[in-house]
Amino acid sequence: MGFYLRKALRFGPLRVNLSQHGLGLSAGVTGARFGLDASGHPYVHAGRGGLYYRKRWPAPTASSPTREADALPSGPPPAETHGVIGWWWVLAGVLIFLWVAWLMGH
Repeated sequence: MGFYLRKALRFGPLRVNLSQHGLGLSAGVTGARFGLDASGHPYVHAGRGGLYYRKRWPAPTASSPTREADALPSGPPPAETHGVIGWWWVLAGVLIFLWVAWLMGH
């Protein structure tokens, strides 16, 4: 088992995480957070009462394939896009989750 150091600075619902690997950012409430770790990977961490969920996605890259604006798709999407979820879906899911967590807390 390895040891590590971590320090978090809090600014309301925002948190800046300092570690040996760099700087990470997260936002949320107790039991539900969305953020970017020090290596740029987005993640969601949620849980309560001993049951927790954590999902970490690959870091976005600048070398993503681009398409010409006037090109029409033919056939299924390329294999490298299977399983890739849009940022706005992630953000919408986190916002809904935080809203439900807030409702359950009141």
